[in-house]
Amino acid sequence: MRQVHFPLRIILPLFLLVNGLSALAAGADIPLTSPQIRELEIETSNAKPAYVEPVAFLPAVVVPPLGGRIAVAAPYAGTVIATTVLPGQFVQKGEPLATIASRDLIEAQSRVKQAEAELQAAEAVARRNRTLVNQHIGNPTRAEEAEAHVEKIRAMVSETKRLVGLSNIAVNSDASYSIMAPSAGRVVETRVVPGGSLEAMAAAVILDTTDELWIKAQVPAGLIAKIRPGDRVQVTDGPAGTVLSVGGSLDPITRSAILFAALQRSPKLVAGQMVTVAVQQPAENGSLEVPSTAVVWMNGRTVVFVKVSNGFAPREVQVRGRTADSATVQGNLKPDEKVAFTGLAQLEKLASGE
Repeated sequence: MRQVHFPLRIILPLFLLVNGLSALAAGADIPLTSPQIRELEIETSNAKPAYVEPVAFLPAVVVPPLGGRIAVAAPYAGTVIATTVLPGQFVQKGEPLATIASRDLIEAQSRVKQAEAELQAAEAVARRNRTLVNQHIGNPTRAEEAEAHVEKIRAMVSETKRLVGLSNIAVNSDASYSIMAPSAGRVVETRVVPGGSLEAMAAAVILDTTDELWIKAQVPAGLIAKIRPGDRVQVTDGPAGTVLSVGGSLDPITRSAILFAALQRSPKLVAGQMVTVAVQQPAENGSLEVPSTAVVWMNGRTVVFVKVSNGFAPREVQVRGRTADSATVQGNLKPDEKVAFTGLAQLEKLASGE
């Protein structure tokens, strides 16, 4: 007679039922041999001490630090002759960013020369009046007025020169000027093109002067009191960071407060990118970390299946926090005990006596 072989997936539940193992629903061990565990594709992982636990998951956007992004302005209106940088390019301090032809600059230079000439004439008058006073010929009051006039014109010359040299510009021989990088950094955006016009004090180039990145997230009202500066944040599949601040007032439209956190450097992130972050705090003593898939809901309680000598045993636990990869739990579980994180559906059926 030909023998028929049934897969172990079919024989195993029947075997357990025949042997009266429906009492597993009460938390008894689930006896399984090593071949049966392999057949059910059950894998295990050690429970590890948990040092942090998540308190909130928030959508966030990656932003540059508030003091790390600068706008390089054009002090004089004019026409763009050339741009010498591209977005994403790194520049050094003092490197030219764009060249502008400006009538306003020519007029400003003319005013400087006029003011310098007036200063020279006023100084000559003041010297002559003071000489006459010293010879007891001139009027002391007139000499003092002339000297005061000199100081007034000297202040005007200084102010005019300062305005001409505003915003790190270099004046070229053809009366155009070049906007210079005020510090080293990476070009985020260029807002000028050759042939385009530019208004006075308009931002020509945007620079990021640091590699540091922040995140900006909206915190619901119910979570504001639970999050504090210094709490750890973890970007999903990305770097960790630290909470810098949590707003103390709610936006009237979103009914949420703004959270800022500084992140560790990571090539995976760029400003403007949308991410999800977990806000984490120190875990309570005795908390353990297990794979997130190791925790299941069964018979109105959360349990993990712990590897024992003859198979697995369901243990009730309390979930304190959970991410896509791990869960922080407390309960009848010890460090380094092995918990199943695959094959949970089969273990649930066996534990329920199905």
